[in-house]
Amino acid sequence: MASLKTATLFAALKDAGVTHVEIRYDGGGDSGQVEDVDFYGNNLDTATINDKFEGDLQDLAYHILEEHYQYDWYNNDGGYGTIDIDFEEEPPTININGYVRNLTDAYGSVDLTDIKWKE
Repeated sequence: MASLKTATLFAALKDAGVTHVEIRYDGGGDSGQVEDVDFYGNNLDTATINDKFEGDLQDLAYHILEEHYQYDWYNNDGGYGTIDIDFEEEPPTININGYVRNLTDAYGSVDLTDIKWKE
């Protein structure tokens, strides 16, 4: 996502009265998706705002996760988290909170013939 498009999107959100956006994502197996976008502010027409901006914010979330916050949130057990954008800061701040579960298999053998057991 180009920075000009992001700047235009952020300006439009601020003009619409949005003060904060929370974008949730989730992944596992070998796929992931942006789940929900929630808008916060005073006197928001959330249905109109959602229709107008949700797709662009989902695109931005995928871009952030793939290009700027590179961790494996969608393979194996996957992960989940939120991207929070605060428009009350100048420039707007973006915070990412994520959880990833990682499972490691260990292989080896153990020779138990020399173990002395307590009696």
